[in-house]
Amino acid sequence: FNGLIECGRCKYMITSERKVKKSGLVFDYCRCCKQRICGNPTISSKVLNNLVYDFLGTIAPSEVYTDWAIRSLREIEKENRELRNDRYSRLQKELVGVQHHVDILHDKWLEQLLTDDEFQEQKQRLVQKKEKIRLDLESFDKDWESWTDTAIDVFKMAKRVQAIWKYGTV
Repeated sequence: FNGLIECGRCKYMITSERKVKKSGLVFDYCRCCKQRICGNPTISSKVLNNLVYDFLGTIAPSEVYTDWAIRSLREIEKENRELRNDRYSRLQKELVGVQHHVDILHDKWLEQLLTDDEFQEQKQRLVQKKEKIRLDLESFDKDWESWTDTAIDVFKMAKRVQAIWKYGTV
């Protein structure tokens, strides 16, 4: 419990201690770090553990709520995926379009329909636009982390919070 729970009276941290009697009998208990100042009595680690277990049972979401939340999150994720795929396709088409404009610009320059300065200015603008689109495409998947997966994991863990507390494993 060290550092996890604070004293209800003085708000200092609760610490755990173990006392072993000469007979070999072991006592595990918890107390306020400032027990001598605040006067809050010690409590058996087993009793505190049971109190925490019972409390976790009062805040764990119901099976019905958890299932509904997970279904809703999966629907949101599906909608987001469709929107992202559409955006990705639009970016790819835009990149092809910019490259097409660069090709046309180059042809006009070769046919001497543009001065060198006009060509360089327009080409620079298109190259910058092309680079921005390329970076957007490159970072597209890097910037996307499925927050819904994380939220679903949290709901699953919250549903099992008592077992996690009791058995100490996620």
